[in-house]
Amino acid sequence: MQRTRQQKPNVGGILELWDRLEITIEERGRSGRYRSRVEDITSKHLVIDRPTLVSGDALFTVGVHFRANFFKPDSAYTFSGQILSRHNGRADAYLIPLPTDIERNQRRRYFRLGANGAVTIIPAEELFTGKRTVEDLPQFHAHCINISGNGVLVRSRLDTKVGSRALVVIKLEDYSKQMSAFGIIRRRVDEPEEMHQYGIELFTMEELTMILNSSQSKHIPKEFLSFDETQRTGLLNFIFEQQVEMKKKGLI
Repeated sequence: MQRTRQQKPNVGGILELWDRLEITIEERGRSGRYRSRVEDITSKHLVIDRPTLVSGDALFTVGVHFRANFFKPDSAYTFSGQILSRHNGRADAYLIPLPTDIERNQRRRYFRLGANGAVTIIPAEELFTGKRTVEDLPQFHAHCINISGNGVLVRSRLDTKVGSRALVVIKLEDYSKQMSAFGIIRRRVDEPEEMHQYGIELFTMEELTMILNSSQSKHIPKEFLSFDETQRTGLLNFIFEQQVEMKKKGLI
């Protein structure tokens, strides 16, 4: 579609032109998750490209209400709205109201379970230059402290900064499947003897379309694009089963 680039570079200093959106539409017990992008910001509207269905039911139509998430280094942000109309009659762009209330979402999306296991962290920033492959990059061993459906807390001698990107391999002691995923360091806590705790947000292959463009994605080895919603569901089922056992024992 033709980029319009009209009036405003951002909304509230947070939501910016070209930001990727994760849009959820719910209707009568059904739910559909979509991805889109901010194509233009005017005084009254956002122009978004036509949302693409990622998972769930196809519920997108003019008039539906939605909830949108977008991601920044410090947090995830959320706002609600309605698909108002096509933009200039085109089928590839739609108008939604300019958000007036953007909520910073600091709540955990999933229950966090204490877990033991081996984690390998491969710092990935140099991958995106195209000058190094994953085989050329150093690997750092880490120990899993806890895990959830979208993140893992580890302890390691790796020295890196919040916001850096990494490839992560996780093998839990009580979970049969090894997981390989793309992650972003969201939290760092320094410990004695040059050890560090890192909170790493994990992204499914569907979510990566929200934070990486196609030229960046091509540098990531396929095995680290295999963590999808099916694998996440399997992990969530494992965590739920562990919760049930802990409740039976009176531990939670």
